[in-house]
Amino acid sequence: MWHITSLRKKEWTRRRTRAHARRYKGYTLHPQAGPVSAPIESPDEWQDVIRRCVLSDKASLLGALSTMIEQPRPTPETVEESVFEADFEHTVGKWKEEAQEHPYEVDLSNCFVGYGFHLVDAEPVTTDQITECLRQRPHDARGGHVFFESNYNTPYRPFVIEVAGHHGLEVHVNTTDFDHRAVWRLSEWLSGTEAISYWEDTARIKEAVEHRSSLTWERGQHIWIAQQISYANSFLATVKHIADYFDFTGDVRIRVLFSGLSGRNLRSTNIGVYYSMDYRARQNTKQIDFVLKASDLAAETRSSAIASIIQPMNKLTQGPVVNAESVVRSLRAN
Repeated sequence: MWHITSLRKKEWTRRRTRAHARRYKGYTLHPQAGPVSAPIESPDEWQDVIRRCVLSDKASLLGALSTMIEQPRPTPETVEESVFEADFEHTVGKWKEEAQEHPYEVDLSNCFVGYGFHLVDAEPVTTDQITECLRQRPHDARGGHVFFESNYNTPYRPFVIEVAGHHGLEVHVNTTDFDHRAVWRLSEWLSGTEAISYWEDTARIKEAVEHRSSLTWERGQHIWIAQQISYANSFLATVKHIADYFDFTGDVRIRVLFSGLSGRNLRSTNIGVYYSMDYRARQNTKQIDFVLKASDLAAETRSSAIASIIQPMNKLTQGPVVNAESVVRSLRAN
């Protein structure tokens, strides 16, 4: 009798289990108090399930979070950006050191223009390749200016120096024979920076103006827009040559920092060119950052990029607007 009763109990249990499964088919079950599982019927019950899962595996979760926090892995873009920033900061710093060691009639530690570029995502090259690239630069990419210019037969030939873990070529021009100073650096990551004095502050410009007319030219007091346009053109021509030499067609990051603007007014060295008002800057520094394609640096299209460099600085003087058309006219005239 006892045996028959036990069999019936087992059969009853099996039937009840099957009926329970059919009843809740399609529902997600989770453990609750007691020996049975039931469907989740409210958002609060989901929170409880998630909390239990986290608590049960909190050791491994905390370990993974700790690894991510303590050992960040910068992306290649972050590394390249830090290279550009390090090069720019280093070059401006060297410029200011040179200004302290070699005094000048104008305060060079404050009065300078910093030009910088970076070929974004370009493959790193060697210093030998950089040297050969600069040696093969055509004359129209020099423009008669100093940017990345060097004479290998003088003490101002490029030397190799490491900054932030990467090598590059540098030149420090502080000769007493010519008072246009410069410090430039071009790194293996194809990031380049130059800090230069204003051509407007040189004895050469002062003497040229005062020799041709009765006017005086105070050093450290003027901005000659045509000269700034000409130099920006030379800078961009050099960047285009470097991009072409290394078959680079991607994005180019540009930075220009004007320092020592406060108190300077617009003026031209050309006889007969006068400004009707005293266009004078009241802000001391202006930094311009933008990105363009390497193809935009071609001679026939770079006028817009030049205007993007000069006009933000010129705006501080409230002088006539510098745009692509006025850049073209200025380059043709000079």
